[in-house]
Amino acid sequence: MTIAFLGYIYLDTALMGVFYYLDPASQDLKKVPIESWKAHGISEGSIDVLNTSSPLRVANDNPEFIFQVPHPERAKLFRLTVNVKSKRRHLELAKAENNSREPDPAIPINITGFRDFSFKLTLRAALEAGEYVLFIGEATLHSQNPDRPTLFTFTVGA
Repeated sequence: MTIAFLGYIYLDTALMGVFYYLDPASQDLKKVPIESWKAHGISEGSIDVLNTSSPLRVANDNPEFIFQVPHPERAKLFRLTVNVKSKRRHLELAKAENNSREPDPAIPINITGFRDFSFKLTLRAALEAGEYVLFIGEATLHSQNPDRPTLFTFTVGA
């Protein structure tokens, strides 16, 4: 959403850097929750997100999201692995030298313009039931990095 006044265009700061779920029935925007996380591992190439599920539940297996950022091509979507015992969700972003686990692949997405300065994120294929995370930026998780990504989570399914 933008505001035009005397020939100038102002971005809606409420949308800047935040993901919104576009409800297919009502066309309402619902804010995707931001969740706390911790990087760990030798290269800090993996993360744990607290709790076993997101507060945002999406029944639709092909959700659409609206967001505003300077570099929309940096948006990423991943599926999280749930560890019920530790009550956390996990994402492996980089392979450590002494770890045989491969990084979790990003889920293919499409990004198109949406009403002036906003963007719409859509999926190339339907999602399976589970936990997911959206973020903008590179997978640079080191604790000293000032550009650590903000994680936005949602659950697909009941």
